[in-house]
Amino acid sequence: MVSIPRNAFVGKTAGNELQDRLKSFLQPLLVQLPEKRLREVARMMVQGILAARSPVLTEAACKVSRSEETNWPTVKRMYRLLGTSVSAIARC
Repeated sequence: MVSIPRNAFVGKTAGNELQDRLKSFLQPLLVQLPEKRLREVARMMVQGILAARSPVLTEAACKVSRSEETNWPTVKRMYRLLGTSVSAIARC
């Protein structure tokens, strides 16, 4: 039985390619955000909205939540980003 080494495919999966494309697409927006955590939440929010095919944040959070039990912490992070004032972002 011939086996293909697992290391031959590391870094070449479709998921990694999609992550890279999403990062490059969002780069102009992300450079405007003042903090690293806001940039991460914005990327996660867009990824969740695309995966859920819905702009409803609770559905989007279900697709990107780290824990299986609850998606509330992820939804809370998304709402905090939306609650960040435009003037706070523009100052930086």
